[in-house]
Amino acid sequence: MIEELAQRVIDKSVEGKLTMPMLPEVAQKAMQLAQDPDSDSLSLANLIQSDQSLAAHVMRIANSATYSPNANIISLQQAISRLGMNMIAEITLTAALSAVRYKIKGFESTLDSIWQHALLSGLWSKEVARKARKNVEAAYIGGLLHSIGKPVIIQYLVNEDPTISAEKCLEVCELCFLQIGVEIAKNWKMPDQVIKAIQIQDSNELSDTVFIGSQFAQVNMTEQKQWTELIGQKRLSSLNLYEEDVEQLIGKFDVIQEAKSAMMI
Repeated sequence: MIEELAQRVIDKSVEGKLTMPMLPEVAQKAMQLAQDPDSDSLSLANLIQSDQSLAAHVMRIANSATYSPNANIISLQQAISRLGMNMIAEITLTAALSAVRYKIKGFESTLDSIWQHALLSGLWSKEVARKARKNVEAAYIGGLLHSIGKPVIIQYLVNEDPTISAEKCLEVCELCFLQIGVEIAKNWKMPDQVIKAIQIQDSNELSDTVFIGSQFAQVNMTEQKQWTELIGQKRLSSLNLYEEDVEQLIGKFDVIQEAKSAMMI
């Protein structure tokens, strides 16, 4: 039954009949500007400012203790100058995703948990990438987006059967969320590196980074944090990360929590 539902979701996606979320155009263009060596901070600031609600959200995050502990940022251009275009593009994407999150009655806690795990996956993936000397930006976005298919799947299942339980929805998600997530990322014109990072069922340096980041996020969210479980992850060795590296990453817990709190504003 679960397998049949998962296949139905995949079939609907292939047929183009699965309703996909729309990424605000500003966030999509911000990502493109951050990757364009000829763009400048003024262009990015003007772009974000064109969406007042999103701009306000970005400024709140940029002014949090995590990103601006010693001084108040008064303009988007100042935020870009201080934090860099890549960081502001990441904040813009995160703020945009937060704004377009699915709201399904009766599934609030499930969707909130999915969002928190996605955010933590992005933050932990960035730290793993930094430690392994991999692409930090692609790792963050890949971690943030790797489970973006889950809310879409849940919305479809609830539309088909309003009595379906959250537990059953999550079981279906585990079988097909990666395929749906890749389709969403492609629709959003995400860079190839990000799409590669999302495909954590495969093994490459970016997908391994996001997979390990998602495992850190999972432990992070448990009440009894069994960090030692992370040391034995097989895909760590492909990133040339070992027990000492894992212990150093675990030491970033407080930093990750502060960043998460800032992004949840």
